[in-house]
Amino acid sequence: MIKRFSLLTKKHGVSTAEFMERWAHHGTLVAKLPGLRRYVQSHVVHYEFVDRLEKIYPIIDGFAELYYDDYDSMLAAEKSKEHEPLVADGDTFIGGLKTWYCNEVTLLEGPKEGKLKRISLINPFHGMRNEEFMRRWYRHGEIVTELPGIHHYVQSHFKGVEIGDKDFEIDCTGIGSQWYDNEEVIRKADTSEVHDGVLLDDGRQFLRSMSVYFTREKVIID
Repeated sequence: MIKRFSLLTKKHGVSTAEFMERWAHHGTLVAKLPGLRRYVQSHVVHYEFVDRLEKIYPIIDGFAELYYDDYDSMLAAEKSKEHEPLVADGDTFIGGLKTWYCNEVTLLEGPKEGKLKRISLINPFHGMRNEEFMRRWYRHGEIVTELPGIHHYVQSHFKGVEIGDKDFEIDCTGIGSQWYDNEEVIRKADTSEVHDGVLLDDGRQFLRSMSVYFTREKVIID
């Protein structure tokens, strides 16, 4: 299984309410793509910078995850007649779009429905080889699974990036997704002994920056 993971921003002049309404309609068009196995929209509630990033990036309004059996199936969908209306429709409300092709690695499996989904965009130190980053991040993820209150945790390991007409510049090497009951539980996890005593120290050994988005999932195809 391969995942197409996209970051979206709303077009200038489009309100958040209008963006969500248009994106919901857009989702009905996406769902018609041939070979699409799973499709999830994550609507951003709010965001925060855990560490100050070296550049200022657009505020992300949503995340889209599309799953296919393999890379060829994904390419076939993007060349299909069902894909053509997506471009014209997206032009009406999407301001920025950045997409990665990923392998999804599940480190903790549990309930997700109705939970608050915390999405983290992370970057390693400059000069760190990708193989070393992935090794350190996976080990870091094993510590994440010990956080109190966490239900489900996946890492999206990038295989490639798609540069499109709506591409905007954003620095990201991996995306982690965690599911909790609510924000209060997340805050408790962030001040727990596991977080302050182990996770922070480990992260400082290889992570340069991280930005966090609190989202609500809307599963279009499961």
